Amino acid sequence: MSTPASDNRRWALIGPLTIALWIVGIILINHNGPADHASGSEILAWYKSDTDTIVLGCWLFMLGCLGFVTFVAGSAGALRPLSEPDPSCRGSPSRAPQWPASSGC
Repeated sequence: MSTPASDNRRWALIGPLTIALWIVGIILINHNGPADHASGSEILAWYKSDTDTIVLGCWLFMLGCLGFVTFVAGSAGALRPLSEPDPSCRGSPSRAPQWPASSGC
């Protein structure tokens, strides 16, 4: 029994979600950050006052990284048939070199 194409491509939705998690994570990590030339005590005070926001931003960024790994794994699964031998082409052992140029056989 084969699955519909939409079920096989749900992994592709993880790509935009990954980017959104990275952006929100970086915004939260840098929210109300100390000045560029802040002293050590000012930086420490900022970390102490915004600990929850920083931790949440780090977790969101990490989930974005996990989503990226999932997206790459899904992409590899979708592109794998292109690297299998194409019986209709005698000169090319696989479809992969021809795929970017869409030249066919």
